[in-house]
Amino acid sequence: MQSAGHLAVVGIDDDATRNIAIALRDQGDLIEVSTAEYNGAVFGPALRGPHNAQNVAAARIVAARLDVPAGELSAALETFTGLPHRMERVAERNGVAFIDDSKATNPESTAPALGAFERIHWIVGGKRKGDDLDACAPRPSCSPTS
Repeated sequence: MQSAGHLAVVGIDDDATRNIAIALRDQGDLIEVSTAEYNGAVFGPALRGPHNAQNVAAARIVAARLDVPAGELSAALETFTGLPHRMERVAERNGVAFIDDSKATNPESTAPALGAFERIHWIVGGKRKGDDLDACAPRPSCSPTS
């Protein structure tokens, strides 16, 4: 549905979205977003990890285009609670955070969340759907412990 005069904000940190951006370069107003400039940044309690850095970068671009003051966006990011079961902080005990990411039901959606934390103990449940854990391989912290 992209046409001339429409703004497209596209993340370019993976091959699939990079190809989308390439295809849109001649069709309208395009801003390419990379998480490289936000490496390791945390934008609020519910916005950790590279995938959320990309979301925040896109939100900043759109907010600026809509003349939303930067301070208002920053305040919104700090108080944003996220959606249930999506990297949701459910408890903290003795300095250990317990995160519910049960909406991530395959390795490709789990890997970015796991990559948002330096040290983890990953508790996995449910029925195997035939997926392997290769998507987690680049992040050593994604290796489940026995």
